[in-house]
Amino acid sequence: MYRALLYIIDIGKIMCIVSEVIMKNVGNMKVFTPIWAAILILGLFMVFFRIGAGALWYDESYSAAAVEHPVGQMVSMIGKDSHPPMYFMLLKLLTTLGGRSVVSLRFLSAISVIMLAALGFFRLRPVLGELGAIAFSLFVLFTPISIVAAQDARMYSLSAFLVTAMIIEGYLAFVENRRIDWIMTAVFSLASAYTHYFGLIAAVVYWAVFLAALFIEKGRGRLRTGLLTGGALILLYLPWFVFLYGQASRVAKNFWIPPVTFYSVLHVLTHFFQQKFSWGLTVASSITFAVIFSAAVAGIVILIRRKDKLAFLAVSSFAVFTLTLGAALVLSKLIRPILVDRYMISCLGALILGLSCFLAGIKSKRILAFALAAYILTGSMIIIKIYATPMNGPMNEVYQDLRTKVKKGDIFIHGSEHNLGTFAYYFPDNRHYLYIPENFVPFSNYQVFSTRAEWGSDYRQFSDKPVTLWLTNRMGEFYSLPSGKIIAGAHRRMNGSPKQYSKEPGWYKISVIEAAYDETKTAAAADENGGSGKLTIKVNGLKTGLGGKILYALYESDPISKENFLKAGEAEATAERVTVAIDDLPFGDYVFLAFHDLNGNMQPDFSDGAPLEMITFGLDPESLPQNPGFDDLKHVFSAEKSAWNFQAYYRE
Repeated sequence: MYRALLYIIDIGKIMCIVSEVIMKNVGNMKVFTPIWAAILILGLFMVFFRIGAGALWYDESYSAAAVEHPVGQMVSMIGKDSHPPMYFMLLKLLTTLGGRSVVSLRFLSAISVIMLAALGFFRLRPVLGELGAIAFSLFVLFTPISIVAAQDARMYSLSAFLVTAMIIEGYLAFVENRRIDWIMTAVFSLASAYTHYFGLIAAVVYWAVFLAALFIEKGRGRLRTGLLTGGALILLYLPWFVFLYGQASRVAKNFWIPPVTFYSVLHVLTHFFQQKFSWGLTVASSITFAVIFSAAVAGIVILIRRKDKLAFLAVSSFAVFTLTLGAALVLSKLIRPILVDRYMISCLGALILGLSCFLAGIKSKRILAFALAAYILTGSMIIIKIYATPMNGPMNEVYQDLRTKVKKGDIFIHGSEHNLGTFAYYFPDNRHYLYIPENFVPFSNYQVFSTRAEWGSDYRQFSDKPVTLWLTNRMGEFYSLPSGKIIAGAHRRMNGSPKQYSKEPGWYKISVIEAAYDETKTAAAADENGGSGKLTIKVNGLKTGLGGKILYALYESDPISKENFLKAGEAEATAERVTVAIDDLPFGDYVFLAFHDLNGNMQPDFSDGAPLEMITFGLDPESLPQNPGFDDLKHVFSAEKSAWNFQAYYRE
């Protein structure tokens, strides 16, 4: 930490010298042109460096599948899912020209970050001055989530650009009242609403603040223009309200977003300064957000006291960020949780504008230089990790392993929508089927995958087909494909052992079973040689009131590690007994591990070889060897032994 502080001071000193040189040459484009050119080159390098290294994950595979359809059909399909259509229409245009490679799919997201940073050059220079505009652009590029969003084939970076452009153009319309600024404010507002629903919320919030400011200013002509423009925007968005109502009704029935908690809100706020799919809070990200948020508040106070016209830009930026978050919290409580960390990327530019307004307001080159130095240094540390550690999961490894084994006529049967999307992209010449239990309400509408996929509850329809079936599940899914029943049936045999794929520290973990066709295996032989059933496991003696969660996993072979579990899940630690039920599990030998995760690190903790938290394998720990293996811990699961009762052991 001390060494990092020294680096910040050194970089700050250098920036002070550079800024003094720049200030002496204000208006001299011979100085500024190469600086802005360097920022552009730097930005292009940052967003495109290793852009194709990480595999696609489900949301990106949805984007890839959507653009396969004609525009009219695509918009109709998207309207039945959970998105507005604009991002997909633009992506359709670009992929028509550039193909559907991973890089092509992410190109729009990368360019959107460049456009967001370029607002500093094109629109903010007259507002914040050259140094303030340069600071804004560098803040954008060195915010870690900008690089994450740039390399994700989703709409978040585009939404961030549109929302930020709306705020800036609205400020120019408020101050200068030019027709072109009103038109551009309306264009960016409508585009925001048609790109992402947090963009819609941000647009509604902004126009409420905008019209309130016009009313307070008592500028009747501008207020009339604002009301007419706002009314026109509502009319232009009305056609999509039919789809929006249907989407909201579907989401209200079932959706994957967990309930909002104080901790989850903190995670959303600090997500801007962490790696993709980050799970916990870090000291650096928490401090960074606290400093930026405090600076935005301080900037508002300073500018209002000075009666500086820049105050409206600071207030409106702050309002868009805080009230969009607030609206998401209210809707999450009243209807259904909708707050997700990546959704708030739509307001990234608003947050950075608040910081930029503060620095422009205090007009101190030295503070600006040190702020930039600290931001660039801390942001760079995380960005290096983003480049070095792709977190989208193991589909590159899955593809390399299976591409020579999977034949054109083979069929994939999936127990997770995540697998449906990713496997459909990487194995486009095969047929895919998503198993959905009869009583389960799907999270998505899967029509975009209809060119090569089907879905339903009849997984047995492929059993008699003389082709290989590839059975896939995702660890931690809400349900799983009953692979045991398929393999135990007639004409099916498991070829080799189940394969597990994971890429740490990503959350996406996949299991794949090759179910070959065997015409000699009859139903009678299947009953004699194997079978499956429901395994019920009860863990007794849990201590309530400690907090945390009970995490469990089932293993069928060594090693007993987080890379090799067959089934896994979690339960609340609110009762003295937890019951785990696993359906359609093939009979055999398994190891069951459960532990009381008190500190939220997702793994059992030990000290001097003894567990610090409750842990159980269903055996007295005193009877186990020092380094127990699978054979030391296994239990038999059969038709006669389908219920296991385990005792929880806590360290005294």
